[in-house]
Amino acid sequence: MSDRIVDAVVSLWAAAVLTVLGAVLGIVVGGVPGVVIACILIGTAGVLAVSYVFLRIGLQEDRARAEEEAAREAAREAARERAEPAPRRRLSPPPRRRGD
Repeated sequence: MSDRIVDAVVSLWAAAVLTVLGAVLGIVVGGVPGVVIACILIGTAGVLAVSYVFLRIGLQEDRARAEEEAAREAAREAARERAEPAPRRRLSPPPRRRGD
C-alpha cells in the first residue's frame, strides 16, 4: 500500500513541478518563446496527471476483475465438488476358496 502512495505522490509532484516550472519560465523568458515553453511544460504536466489518474483507474479495474474471476472459479469448483459424488472405492474380490 505504501508503494502506491509513494507512486502517487511522486507522479503528482512531477506534474506540479512541471506546471510551476512552465509558469516561471514563461514569465522569465517572455515573449513568444516564453509562451511556447510555458504551454509545452504545463500541457505536459496536464497530460501526465490525467494519464496517471487513468492508469490508477485501469489498475483498480484489473484488480477487481481478477478478484471476481477468482471468486467465480472458487464457486465453480465448490459446485463441481457438490455435484460429483465421491468416487466409490471398489472392494477387492473375496478370496478364492479351494474348489471354487
